[in-house]
Amino acid sequence: MARAVISEERRLAIAAWLQCNGIDPADVPIDSTIVVNEKTITLDVFARAGNGAQQFDPVADGPVIERRTVPCQSQPPAAWPA
Repeated sequence: MARAVISEERRLAIAAWLQCNGIDPADVPIDSTIVVNEKTITLDVFARAGNGAQQFDPVADGPVIERRTVPCQSQPPAAWPA
C-alpha cells in the first residue's frame, strides 16, 4: 500500500499536536495508526529503555514497537487524520 504524502505544513501541525499531548513525534513510526477520541489517544510508538535508548528486536531485525494510550489534552488539527 502506498503511503499518503502530506505537506510539510501538515506534518509540522501534527508534530506540534503530538507534543501538546506529551508525545515525542520522533517516537512515532511514520506508519503508526493513531486513534483519537475525546479522552484518549492510542498510537504505536518506538519502545524506549530506562536510559531513553530506543529498543531493538534482533529477531525481527528492527525497532520494538509498542501500543500506548495517553490522555487527550487537545484535539487534533482540522481535517484529521490526513
